Amino acid sequence: MEMKLDKQTMQRNMVVRIAKMYYYDGMSQQEIADEMQISRSNVSRILKIARDMGIVDIRINDASVRSFMIQEQLKGKFGLKEMVIAPSNNDPEVNVANIGFYAARHLEKILRDNMKVGVTWGSSIYHMLSSLMPIVRTNIDVVQMMGSASWSDAYKYGVQLIFEFSEKIGGRARLLNTPLLLSDKELSDRLMQEKSVRDHMEMVRAVDIALIGIGTNEQTRSTMVLSNAIGPEESRTLWETGNIAHVCGRPIDSNGNEAENSLSERLMAVELEDLKKIPDVVGVAGGPAKVEPILATLRGGFINTLVTDEKTAVMLDKKVKEDLGETDGYNNLL
Repeated sequence: MEMKLDKQTMQRNMVVRIAKMYYYDGMSQQEIADEMQISRSNVSRILKIARDMGIVDIRINDASVRSFMIQEQLKGKFGLKEMVIAPSNNDPEVNVANIGFYAARHLEKILRDNMKVGVTWGSSIYHMLSSLMPIVRTNIDVVQMMGSASWSDAYKYGVQLIFEFSEKIGGRARLLNTPLLLSDKELSDRLMQEKSVRDHMEMVRAVDIALIGIGTNEQTRSTMVLSNAIGPEESRTLWETGNIAHVCGRPIDSNGNEAENSLSERLMAVELEDLKKIPDVVGVAGGPAKVEPILATLRGGFINTLVTDEKTAVMLDKKVKEDLGETDGYNNLL
């Protein structure tokens, strides 16, 4: 009986390996057949077995023609490498979960061996990593890009995200063991001189992929407030002075310019200019409250991939066209 179990395990491992070669690595069936020294027809049969066993779950992205057109327009406008549009849902919690699901599928597609992956925190990132299928990659570092915040939902706003992501992909958790926001600039400057923090920030600057949320500074919706990083009054002040959004905790205005204030000086997080230099920066956000923050992030050039939902994409495109004086045809789209 034990030998039979071992044989079944070996067979399943081969099915998983071939499925990864085909769906993740983009190898043709003939290339797989040559590498595995089996016939091409056997590769085809094994891929069918992978689907039948539920190892491979094929989903069709049924986004409308409208979504495809908007996707291409926004990619061209902001120089995006990729834009992923999830179906919208009127329930905000379901909607952010949908966005996270589609973001997870995108991450599974681009994640490769020997990568460093930077991670921020927040609800969208939490749902993304929760939807991620356990996949093993070799020599992966999961790097915390911003300090932690104190909050009862630590799974959304702290190091637990880093640990859980690392476990799912068999990677190493690289933690930034500092709060997100310090009491004053002098303390922040001193801490940045500590060797462990300096070394960690060097690693942050060297990541291959960054996974970031996009936040609003509208005080009732701000994750910076919800996570107790800042208070409602500080958030309201940011909003009233034109700093409508935050990226990696750093406040920005509607044009993507970083605020020059004491908050930015006290943050323990990746610098926005360093964020721009990362090869693959995936921004994950959606919903009406995130339209202006997403636009600010795009205008600032902080991301090159956007994962959002269809209604948000329509609103983004409408806003861009309004800025250009092109508004015809939108009344029936929202």
